[in-house]
Amino acid sequence: MKPLGIQMHSVREYAKDDYTGVLKQLAEIGYKGIETAALWDLAPATIGAAAADLGLTVIASHIGPAISKSIGELVDTAGGLGTDTIVCSVWEEADWTTMDDVKRIAEAMQAAAGELGGQGLRLGYHNHRFEMLTIDGKTALEHFYALAPDVIAEIDIYWAANFGRVDAPALVASLADRTVLLHLKDGAMDESNARMLTAIGSGELDIPPIVAAADESVLEWNIVEIDRTDGDMWQAVRDSYDYTIGEGLATGGR
Repeated sequence: MKPLGIQMHSVREYAKDDYTGVLKQLAEIGYKGIETAALWDLAPATIGAAAADLGLTVIASHIGPAISKSIGELVDTAGGLGTDTIVCSVWEEADWTTMDDVKRIAEAMQAAAGELGGQGLRLGYHNHRFEMLTIDGKTALEHFYALAPDVIAEIDIYWAANFGRVDAPALVASLADRTVLLHLKDGAMDESNARMLTAIGSGELDIPPIVAAADESVLEWNIVEIDRTDGDMWQAVRDSYDYTIGEGLATGGR
């Protein structure tokens, strides 16, 4: 089992006012790491130090859309946070409609991965549902990773399932040699209700087989992400931890 972290986007409404206080609550729940999104004008080193003081690993730093910052900025941010991984959080939906689009994105990401690799950093990509478009018998995401061999995979399992259109365990298995990070996300499998995300284990996605499809020798972290929820976010964050640890899908700190 791999350790359980959380994407800070989940608790953004609290972190924007009290980032350190939020980190403390996450550590008390038992989360072992964080993945940053917005830094809310805090210096990366400030967040990195606060996380380290609480025993939290900074798993990765999210950027996006696309590679929207210079390589120098990304290197400085990663250094301050104390992470070796940068993840592009999104490349806009309109850019994923044809194979030529996929090739263009892959070329840009591969080039950035090479530059960051020269600085001792890894570059990853986080999918949404629109990369699940089928092109020539495979998803656009699979074509992308074939064309960008130095980019690691952070698979968002809910969006990867694309409301049942994609066999998510099979997709993870097909990319197992690249899947370093898994985003655990849950919600309705009815596309008309796609904005109704839930605590992990409270939705309709069959999560254990997807996690089991990853390669334990490659996977490093399972990461909870709850974009939004109908209810109290802190309760959803706690429930997600309890479910994931209780099902033996990851390890925590309690």
